Amino acid sequence: MGGKSCAIALVAVLMCVSLIFPSVSASSSWSDSRPTSTIVYDQRIENCAKSDAAVGLGVHIGTYVENDPVLGDYMTLRVATVANARAGITYGVSKTSDGTWNSASTATGLTSDNCGIWVPLPWAVTFFGVKYSMIWICSNGWLSFDYAGTESTPSEIGSVAKPNSLIAPFWRDLDVSMGGSITYLSANEWPYFVVSWNGVPNHLNGVVQTFQVVIEKKVPGVWDWPNNRIYFYYQQISKDYPTTVGIEDQTGSKQTGYPPQWLYNGAGVGFSCSDSPRHILGIRTYITKSDNTASIDIQETQLAAYNMKLVNSNDPYGDLYYTALSGGTTLLLDLSGFGGLIVDTTLIGLDMAHWFVGQYSPEAPDGVYDAKTSQNTAYVKATACDEKTGFLKATDCSMAFPILWIFKDQNTDTHKLTITSYVDWKQDGVSSELTLPISTSCTINLKVAAPPGCVAEGTQITMADWSTKPVERIRVGDQILGYDILTNSYVTETVMTVSSTKVPAVLNINSGELRTTPNDQPIYVRNSSCQGWVTDPSRIEIGWEVLDAANGVWVLVSIVEYEFNKTKVYDFQTDGPSTYLANGYLLLDKGKK
Repeated sequence: MGGKSCAIALVAVLMCVSLIFPSVSASSSWSDSRPTSTIVYDQRIENCAKSDAAVGLGVHIGTYVENDPVLGDYMTLRVATVANARAGITYGVSKTSDGTWNSASTATGLTSDNCGIWVPLPWAVTFFGVKYSMIWICSNGWLSFDYAGTESTPSEIGSVAKPNSLIAPFWRDLDVSMGGSITYLSANEWPYFVVSWNGVPNHLNGVVQTFQVVIEKKVPGVWDWPNNRIYFYYQQISKDYPTTVGIEDQTGSKQTGYPPQWLYNGAGVGFSCSDSPRHILGIRTYITKSDNTASIDIQETQLAAYNMKLVNSNDPYGDLYYTALSGGTTLLLDLSGFGGLIVDTTLIGLDMAHWFVGQYSPEAPDGVYDAKTSQNTAYVKATACDEKTGFLKATDCSMAFPILWIFKDQNTDTHKLTITSYVDWKQDGVSSELTLPISTSCTINLKVAAPPGCVAEGTQITMADWSTKPVERIRVGDQILGYDILTNSYVTETVMTVSSTKVPAVLNINSGELRTTPNDQPIYVRNSSCQGWVTDPSRIEIGWEVLDAANGVWVLVSIVEYEFNKTKVYDFQTDGPSTYLANGYLLLDKGKK
């Protein structure tokens, strides 16, 4: 006998409760330092926006690939856009003429406590922008277009909890097994669909209730509203029991109710939506980059879409776009009144994202444009289905595609992408061809990796026994030779940590006698004015001297030049003064500078 959280007294409220759907990520931006090796991120970002239409954008940040033999360095991205033209639909409510009652004689067959039945509608009913052919009648005083439940405990309308797509004329704990009947009227030629609860008792105290729902048929040129009108009529009711009245959309985020004083024997209440219908014309996604050292390659052969212009209706993609799509914000579920994504009559929640990506088919885009290094923006443009392509006008659609973000620099530039999806939509009966599009954006930043202070591979490190070993062979636990400047003595140090990375350039001193990162690697030097540690080797000038601690001599610097090649460099920390001898020269671990 459960339901939504319990309502008290007579609940008929105009309140809005935000949807609570779990999301993989609620952030609309992502940032990281550029890797120096291949790494699988498998992360996502998302964003959404709405007015009378709504758009959700999800971006799957896949894999960063280092040194691909064909493309070099690149990152894989997958982009999914979801749109609907139902976000602006609202219903008004008003009191109607009292005393109206409609005969309904067809038996539902509902005779037990907490039961329900699906009933075919005599004509398509449009409710919050979605067309339905069936309706669920629950014995506890409510109807739903997409949920077959029997919840008896009422709660405030405007909740993600089931039931949704809700018509609740008098939702309370009723028990038709104790008496009364539930009947309906359904005929194609009749202008009304009616469901009546006739003398059905309350479960606890047996007080009988008689009320009905009337859904009015749309008649072109006469009753031609975008959504069918709905009426509640009350013949005999009591206010002695927790009750909810009103209507609620498919996501539970939009609702219309009315105050308890409108409820009395003989009362009538009507719901109507006077806005003309809206439909989606198309989706446009732009990918804008910040620099001229990267390119954007849209993988055109894997463009996919739902309810848009297609190449064919096959699905070769499987789960390719699942991660990009599977967020509450992307699916327009997270915020109040966004309306979600509805396929046929099914609201796509996170539990159905896998199923939905299987509905994607190869898309026939209006335009695909890659961005070379000298160009700022790439884009994909696509048209939604409409009568011209043999479909109904699209109110819900989606588009997805993969991107290769290819880097041409040697990790010297910061890269940024801004991905923006626009939904173009139209309101029927409005003279302008295009209503102001809705857009939302996500950003991705790939920053220059700040290289650690390190020496290049091949550099010989002096060990504690005065032997030497290439830096790439140094391991944790090795004992190396250090030099204590304060006592002018050699010391033994144990290696505690070892790290490595790749850098786009190294500084070459004296034709390879010492090769280090240009910055953040202290070297012991002297010049005409001072003697000590210089933190950034790039500051060393010809004519300075560096200390060859292995031989106890100062060596004149005659050449300082850059090598612009990707080079692997190494760094380590020790338990001593953290000095070490690299090709004999005295260096300091950057962490101790």
